[in-house]
Amino acid sequence: MDRKYYFWNIIGRSFSFWFKNFGVFIKAAFVPVLLQVLGLFAALYPMHYLTSVKKLAGEALIPYLIPILICLIFGIVLYCAGFWKYLLLNCYFCYGANDYDEDRGFYLEIYKKDILNRQGGFVKALLWPALYGLLIFGGGTVLMLLCIKPKVPVLMLLAIFFVLATTVALIIYSLKVSFVIPIFTLEKDLKPRDVLSKSLDMIKGRPLLVVFGLSVAVGVVTFVLQALLGFIAGFGAGIFLPKETALQFARIVSNLASLVILPFCVCIVTLAYKRFKE
Repeated sequence: MDRKYYFWNIIGRSFSFWFKNFGVFIKAAFVPVLLQVLGLFAALYPMHYLTSVKKLAGEALIPYLIPILICLIFGIVLYCAGFWKYLLLNCYFCYGANDYDEDRGFYLEIYKKDILNRQGGFVKALLWPALYGLLIFGGGTVLMLLCIKPKVPVLMLLAIFFVLATTVALIIYSLKVSFVIPIFTLEKDLKPRDVLSKSLDMIKGRPLLVVFGLSVAVGVVTFVLQALLGFIAGFGAGIFLPKETALQFARIVSNLASLVILPFCVCIVTLAYKRFKE
């Protein structure tokens, strides 16, 4: 196996890809992230304004129900459009990580047309993992609810067991579908359902442990980035804004910071996939 696909080399090369393409990512992610933020604002702010600022309730809200519903639908549509564009960035950067691994340049525009032409297949490739994930969650939830009965210790223990078992199953499942995006992006001849099958088949045994370790590394980097940017934003905002407002601003920046980690995550998954695909 090529040394560049060793565990620590994957992390190192992913950091390199992240830093070298940070400007490209900011430009590519600006519109998708902006659409998501505007969508959430349009969906949630009217109700918040009327109930918290205007302090309306009950019959006083009735004249505003249709405008609120229109804002909610518009906001959801806007958010979904931004979220979908953000999801497509996974494919663009998967191509970029693959090319970067071969010491080539990363030209985002080259990949857009190919992915946009195949985005119908991308929907199907993501749909299957989502459906099976919902089945795992739904099955565990049903079993838990069946066992929740007061003053029956055995059933309560069973309910706790089903919660823990469902959590573990979802973690393992999420790891096993990690290669869905690189497989769909780089193996164009595979059908969407075969993409899921191949990911499930590839990530088992030792690959599962490696992917878990890489996921932990991504989690650590995300946590540090969120904490650092949140602290900087809170400290800077605290100079000009009241303490509570500055803290809210810091939380918003901290939450948005996780979006910036995307190129690093995609590169790690792509390089891990290339490690185990042969």
